Amino acid sequence: MALKNSDMIQLDGIREQAGPEGLNLMRKLLYSPLELTDEQRVQASLLFSHYFGGRIQVASTMPFCGCTLNIGYTPRVADPCRAIAADADTAPIYTGYGNRIAVLSNGTRPLGLGNYLSKHGTPIGALPIMEGKAGLFKYLGDVDAVP
Repeated sequence: MALKNSDMIQLDGIREQAGPEGLNLMRKLLYSPLELTDEQRVQASLLFSHYFGGRIQVASTMPFCGCTLNIGYTPRVADPCRAIAADADTAPIYTGYGNRIAVLSNGTRPLGLGNYLSKHGTPIGALPIMEGKAGLFKYLGDVDAVP
């Protein structure tokens, strides 16, 4: 599925990292993927993963700077902790508790694609899939998901 103009992605800064050929491959993957061979699609997909550093990031909902650091963390972080300890029903009010989930996999057949266990037996090979699922939760339902 190719992107529409309303779905434009900024590729500024990629030229230095991926080179002109890599940038061209990435653009084609976005806007005309059928023009690429399977090998080119794989290469472009790996360039995207490398450039963006994965599929998700963790961002603070509260601004953290010199003037708010004592509110976002110690000593004022204890205030909502005490309120929640006194009344657990306030947890969704003072935290992201009601909007956060974990996306888990043991690496054996994520998406039915086969085993993505590393040679050491860890499920790290499935992490891009879990990151992608977390991104979909955010995009489709505004749910914060952590792999």
